[in-house]
Amino acid sequence: MSAMNNAFLLPVLLSLLISASPNTSWETNSIHFRSHSIDNSTYTAYHDNGIKKFFVVYRRNKMTGDWKSWYPSGIICDSGRFSGNVPDGKWVGWYPNGSIRYSWTLSASKLSALKDELLRQPKIKHFFISQKHVTEAVKYYQSDYLFKQPVKKSRVNLRANLVHSKTYDLHSIEEKVNRNTVESGSDYIPPFPEMMLNGEYTSYYQNGKIKEEGVYINGLREGVWEEHTTVLDKSRGSYLRGYRSGEWRTYDQRGKLLYFTLYKNGEVIETYEFSSSKRP
Repeated sequence: MSAMNNAFLLPVLLSLLISASPNTSWETNSIHFRSHSIDNSTYTAYHDNGIKKFFVVYRRNKMTGDWKSWYPSGIICDSGRFSGNVPDGKWVGWYPNGSIRYSWTLSASKLSALKDELLRQPKIKHFFISQKHVTEAVKYYQSDYLFKQPVKKSRVNLRANLVHSKTYDLHSIEEKVNRNTVESGSDYIPPFPEMMLNGEYTSYYQNGKIKEEGVYINGLREGVWEEHTTVLDKSRGSYLRGYRSGEWRTYDQRGKLLYFTLYKNGEVIETYEFSSSKRP
């Protein structure tokens, strides 16, 4: 009789042990959380149709590792990596039809160094951004500001609070993912509040044509860039510390030079049409 009782109780005890295990899976509000250990966790959210919405790796309570998000159709929306809550390395995005949307190079270490310089305010500054007033400088790494989204004006005047004013929480991240993947017709907004562009940058129209192409250095556009204000016409010229500088040339879809524009610190100095018989 005792053996029969043990045989009956064994499956019950095993089920209780499994339910108490730290490697437990459960669902709360649309966010599916699977914890492997205290220092290594993953978050996965799902669309209403059961397709994955986004996936991110957490280590020591910070996003550190792979990131991906998807449209309800299952087509990937964006992909990259986090390092200590900050996007780092190459990030790539796609349109709902699967065509590439952008390819960026981001740097978590550069953003950390810039923030350190903004806080310490040394006499010799390595970042041109940090030479600006801190209330203006912090905008250059805020995603909402860079993508022309409404930015709440901080009421805190302490420099440390201005520099470290952004937080990374799953609720705000999921709101942006919803906008990017569910709401039709909206522009892409990065799911993270802060970013430091440093390296190659390319964005595309939905038909695959290049929209903008160039290089960022320490958060600012530098060197030669090519920009297509429309799918047909394109402009080519140089940036200096984030501002258009020198001569910019605009061409039509056949490659014919249309006009020149001279810039200084981003301001237009002169614009004139090109004439093959009388070149300025």
